[in-house]
Amino acid sequence: MESIMKPTVYTYEPALGSGDRKLLGLTLRERLRLSCLRDGAAAVHPLSSSEDPAQEAIVLMPSTLVGTPDALRQVLTPDAPDQVFEIQGSPVLRMRDLTSFSQELLTDPAAWIQQQNVCKAPVDGLFQNVTDKASSRMAERALIQSLRKSVDGLISRTLNRPLSLLTTRLLARTPITPNQWTVFIGVVGLVGAWMLAQGGYWMMTLGALTVHISSILDGCDGELARIKFQSSQIGEWLDTAFDDVVNSAMILGLGLGMHATTGESLYATTAILAYVMYLTATSFIYFELATKYRSGYALDFTWWFEEANEHANTSEGRGGFFDTIKLCMRRDFYILFFLVLIAATVPQVAFWCAFTAIAALLTIALAHQLRS
Repeated sequence: MESIMKPTVYTYEPALGSGDRKLLGLTLRERLRLSCLRDGAAAVHPLSSSEDPAQEAIVLMPSTLVGTPDALRQVLTPDAPDQVFEIQGSPVLRMRDLTSFSQELLTDPAAWIQQQNVCKAPVDGLFQNVTDKASSRMAERALIQSLRKSVDGLISRTLNRPLSLLTTRLLARTPITPNQWTVFIGVVGLVGAWMLAQGGYWMMTLGALTVHISSILDGCDGELARIKFQSSQIGEWLDTAFDDVVNSAMILGLGLGMHATTGESLYATTAILAYVMYLTATSFIYFELATKYRSGYALDFTWWFEEANEHANTSEGRGGFFDTIKLCMRRDFYILFFLVLIAATVPQVAFWCAFTAIAALLTIALAHQLRS
């Protein structure tokens, strides 16, 4: 069976706009190149007389084009027919068997594309041809909104994600990397855990609030990685590890804070036990993530009682009771839940809820290991 080759993309400068304009920290030209390579292109080159077209399918598009993944994949599908996509005055052409780049094509690519006898196709998803400040703002908003995740829990969808997206929009214009942000936010969470450990209503409430703020802004590293094409497996592991370091430190800090407030040594002893249990349970999960899933992304992990998923990002809305529980007990939910209980002067309820949840997590993790 004949193999289907990925198309090669050639970018041209449109009459309006410039590929050198920056959008969220990258030039439009570089953003388009990285987007096309992510979404199915074999290679991306500037249109030039010094280069012959690829032997297989080619795609001609303006260097000022910004597209969401669903839109770009439509154009870059390996077995798609010859067709023209009209996008705000700058056409995109997909064609096979082009033997050379004519002088007419090199001089005025948009006019040459319009003269080709190929069918015009509608565009699914979002494409934006960035030619001025207004279109740049529209493209920026579309890219930021495309960072939302279908697996976000209730709190994340309504509170955390809007705030993290606003922050990511600002961070994208800076040289800050996703991994640097992960470490910074992890340190903020650890400061919150230390504040919890000091005891007293105000220090514990401020500590819980600080951990909650770190949880809100924790989403920025992944968003920043996707918007600036800086995703890496090291980044996945760093994010997962810092989340669990802060989680375990928060439980330990809560128990030590209760001990400092009440003088009861039971809280300190139980907190240390919970800390050890949490690290034990997560070590089982990390081992399976590394050996079975080859991933550092915590949501790739699937318990034995869950339906098999190719990726946890596809599970929302299609699972059963356990999927619902898993989404409700996401980090965004329980950190806010603890903050509310501590602010309501019942930190002991938060502590014992946390201890019970960790004991249940370790029990399930051990059962998972036995079944595996």
